[in-house]
Amino acid sequence: MSHTISVSIVIPTYNRLSRLRDCLDHVRKNVTCRHEIIVVDGASEDGTRDYLKTQPDLQVIYEEERAGAVRAFNMGFKAARGTYVMWLNDDSYPLEGSVEAAVRTIQAYDDVGMVAFYHDWNRTKNVLDEIEENGQIYRVYAVRGYPY
Repeated sequence: MSHTISVSIVIPTYNRLSRLRDCLDHVRKNVTCRHEIIVVDGASEDGTRDYLKTQPDLQVIYEEERAGAVRAFNMGFKAARGTYVMWLNDDSYPLEGSVEAAVRTIQAYDDVGMVAFYHDWNRTKNVLDEIEENGQIYRVYAVRGYPY
C-alpha cells in the first residue's frame, strides 16, 4: 500500500449521473489533502459510464452487472491505496475541511478506527475532543466507552 495518498474515497454509483457529478464536484473542491477517488459503477445505463471515461483523475471500477452497494464498497476498498479509506454515497459530499479534520482526529487518538460524519448534528453530551476547521467544528464523542 502506498502512503503517498492520504485518503482513498470510495463512491459506488448506479444510474445517478447528476448526483454523482455533484458529489465529485464537491469532493474535488472540498478535499485538499492528498487523496484518490475510486468510483465503482454498478453497470449504469444512464450515461454515467460515458461520463466516467472522460474523468482522468478518477480510478473507476466497472461492474458487469450490479452487485449492490456493499459489494461495490468492498471492491473499492480492495483497490484503495491510501493510508485511510472512506466511503461516500453518490448523493452526499464532504464539507470543506471535514476530511482533513477526520484525518487529524484519527491521528490524534490511537484507538479511533472510524470517524463518522453526521449532517447538522450538534450534540454536546459525551464530547471527548473537537477540532475547528474553516469555521466548522468537528467533534469526537465517547459512545459506550469508545471514541467515535
